[in-house]
Amino acid sequence: MFKLRALIFSPLFLSSLAGCSKDSTISTETPTFGDDDGDFNYENIEFPAHFDEPATGGMAGMGGGMGGGMGGGMGGSDSVMEMDNTPADNPTTNAGATLGRVLFYDKSLSANGTIACASCHKAELGFSDDKPLSEGFEGGLTGRHSMGLTNARFYAPGMFFWDQRADTLEDQVLMPFQDAVEMGMTLETLVAAVEDRDFYAPLFDAAFGNDGISADTISKALAQFVRSLVSYQSPYDIGRAEVSSAKTDFPSFSDQENFGKEIFMGTPMDTNGAGCAVCHTGETMSAAEATNNGLDIDSETDAGYGDVTGSSGDM
Repeated sequence: MFKLRALIFSPLFLSSLAGCSKDSTISTETPTFGDDDGDFNYENIEFPAHFDEPATGGMAGMGGGMGGGMGGGMGGSDSVMEMDNTPADNPTTNAGATLGRVLFYDKSLSANGTIACASCHKAELGFSDDKPLSEGFEGGLTGRHSMGLTNARFYAPGMFFWDQRADTLEDQVLMPFQDAVEMGMTLETLVAAVEDRDFYAPLFDAAFGNDGISADTISKALAQFVRSLVSYQSPYDIGRAEVSSAKTDFPSFSDQENFGKEIFMGTPMDTNGAGCAVCHTGETMSAAEATNNGLDIDSETDAGYGDVTGSSGDM
């Protein structure tokens, strides 16, 4: 059996995660869902205290996109917890997120058994990729860079991909399976591949009972796992716990790190402000809306968000 523990690593600004398993391998035995030591942390993640505090100063700006961001950057805003996009019909459970984690790392769920979700979303890289474009199941390249998944739970609009073509995280997690470059499956072949592995039956039963194996339950389990990837002990989180305001110098930061934080959080009207936090808002620095498509500046073939909306202003 495998046991799930909280994991601590800090290669990036916000990459120490609560609720994530330390072991990335797949067991063919039925997993346990925690033990008497209380070391399981999917369903009841202990969030940093500052997640409950309203964002202020340059960390605010959830008031409706760029307009609200510019205004909100000067005043108060919602707390991180109020930005949670978890739907009422898919709360994160220990069994559901455990199942999602196994699905996330399973390469047999691609057309030739070579690619898993984790192939392009690497834990040690904030669940993103160090390649500009990721490689699909036959070596083809994705159209855009693989987004980091850390704190996806706290993207308030709840729409995913760079162009926001997925209305929810539950919609998004199924799309890479069906992409001709990424994983080369259909929903029918995906469900069949899951049904073909005997160890999945008890996992689905524990997570969803009589609902069984379906595209819907696969989607819900994966979304639960992704929402469990929450930063909690990154250098930023540790430093933030030492002070009463995000804009105060962190004692644990170097002078350069505090200066970088000042540049990031300061509005363009501040002496050293670059306005980064106008778009990257709140304590998790989550975007207020899709104002960046992740494209090269000279892209001529990808209209980004404009392909979804048809609006020339979004090209």
